[in-house]
Amino acid sequence: MSEKILNALLQLFAILAKADGGDAAAATERRTIVERFLLQQFPADLARYHLARFDALLTADERDARSGRKRTALRSVKVLRICMQVNEELTHRQRYIVLVHLIEFVHAEREASELDLEFVTTVADTFNIPQEEFARCLAFVRGNGGEREDSEHLLYVDAQEGRTLGRAHHLHHHGIRGELQVLHVPSVGMYVMRYFGPDEIFLNGQRVAGDRHHVLTNGSSLRPPHGAPIYYSDILGSFLKRKGRSSITFQADGIEYAFPNGTKGLHELRLRETSGKLIGIMGGSGSGKSTLLNVLNGNLRPSKGRVTI
Repeated sequence: MSEKILNALLQLFAILAKADGGDAAAATERRTIVERFLLQQFPADLARYHLARFDALLTADERDARSGRKRTALRSVKVLRICMQVNEELTHRQRYIVLVHLIEFVHAEREASELDLEFVTTVADTFNIPQEEFARCLAFVRGNGGEREDSEHLLYVDAQEGRTLGRAHHLHHHGIRGELQVLHVPSVGMYVMRYFGPDEIFLNGQRVAGDRHHVLTNGSSLRPPHGAPIYYSDILGSFLKRKGRSSITFQADGIEYAFPNGTKGLHELRLRETSGKLIGIMGGSGSGKSTLLNVLNGNLRPSKGRVTI
């Protein structure tokens, strides 16, 4: 997580933690949520450091002696100021990441209050996030494993054979108990995942918490206790599939490449893959990785064979 995203989140977390008018029990509960969030993002020593920063922000807010109504108004102004400050620093995608974590924060352990939702809505408006996508993110975080919305922006990964919904996407994986739900945010190409089930599933080596939403990145892999891993490309490919839409095939047919001095830069290679798949190229220094990429992308013309789409 970048420093910019973390700074924005800590400041907004501190404001939202006291949004219930000084309820000590609620504030303690939310501090625990922040601590758990930080421990899932950073090593223990760094998590303690950032938690101390959160405590300092929280203490500064508690020193404000204004009445409840004035304090609420001041917090609203602070939310606006923080969002406006980071608006230019954060990419559009990073704003969505901040928003998802805030929605998760106000819904953790209990139902979000009206004031919580007002603050989160203010953040979404200031970040110029379309109302439709904000509503999808809100509904996704609020949802539970017993609900299945039939939307083209959702993917369900489970052990069932075949699709059970008309518009939503489905990915079969026999090794999963329960289900993974994935929300696609098209405007920024972001995928947010949550797991409902009893298994220990690992995302990029880190255990997936059932009450957490995880933003998937290029190259991510999910590992259930049984069966093959689920790769980012599998999820991407599931969303790319549409009725009546032809897939694109990328093919390298017996390609070779020789440098002008006659040195062999690339031995015969055959490759064929369809759209939505991620391919890794591995090899030591000088093994020809860059040469292969330059042949595949058209920068170099192969000495033999051809590359087609």
